[in-house]
Amino acid sequence: MPVHCFCALRMRCALSGYNVVRPGRLLRLRLRAQLAAMPPRYLMTTEPAQVADHLRILQTLPHGDVKAASQYLPDVGLCRYTVFTHDGLTPGLFSKIAGVLAAERFQVVDAQIVTRPDGVVIDTFRGTDTDFSGEPPPERRQEVSRKIEDALRGRVSVDDLFARRGRPFGRRGRAARTVPPQVEIDNDSSDRFTVIDIFADDRLGLLYAIARTLFECGLSVHSAKISTHIDQIVDAFYVTDTAGRKVTSSARIETIRTRLLDAVGT
Repeated sequence: MPVHCFCALRMRCALSGYNVVRPGRLLRLRLRAQLAAMPPRYLMTTEPAQVADHLRILQTLPHGDVKAASQYLPDVGLCRYTVFTHDGLTPGLFSKIAGVLAAERFQVVDAQIVTRPDGVVIDTFRGTDTDFSGEPPPERRQEVSRKIEDALRGRVSVDDLFARRGRPFGRRGRAARTVPPQVEIDNDSSDRFTVIDIFADDRLGLLYAIARTLFECGLSVHSAKISTHIDQIVDAFYVTDTAGRKVTSSARIETIRTRLLDAVGT
């Protein structure tokens, strides 16, 4: 099935799952506009019922605010945190979310980072809460969600959250490696973005180390696909500079590569 047909089918399924009795024409138009703004990759990889849940949250989210929602997925034994906001809320949005999760000892297994053309952000992280064996209590998930919201609103810093845990973020020493880390930077695969692929041994807080390095290098993450295979991460980040352009300077590309290799190797 062609991609555009598959996405259209997903859109219809999501609309049918939106639990509104006889929605008015204005609401239907708003929902269709929300769906039309979603990237094809989001529609292809997100279940229609989950898309419908996202639409409900976006309909009630005030402009310039943030909402973090959580769910335990018993079929896979993972927690899922989804963050809804706007890319202009705070600098380093992705880095701060990853930082809160690392400070709370949440081991990210996979993630999908989505920024729509209108600036709406839907970032989803799945993983395990290493402070618990099995399902964390609802109060714990609510606490983590609140800390994400507080960090993005500027009420608490990621460094403060690490300090409260008694474990400031920094170098941990080099763990035993199965394969050397790799960083590949590609300007040919996308018309709009520089694509950074990272392959490395997984560890707690690795995603934050990467996200913070990207932010410190002056890069904006517009979308990303994070996945873990056994104990290896395979991450792809679609980035631009702060002016929204590709990174084309050879010297800067090499600096970014070196910084990322240092971050994933420590």
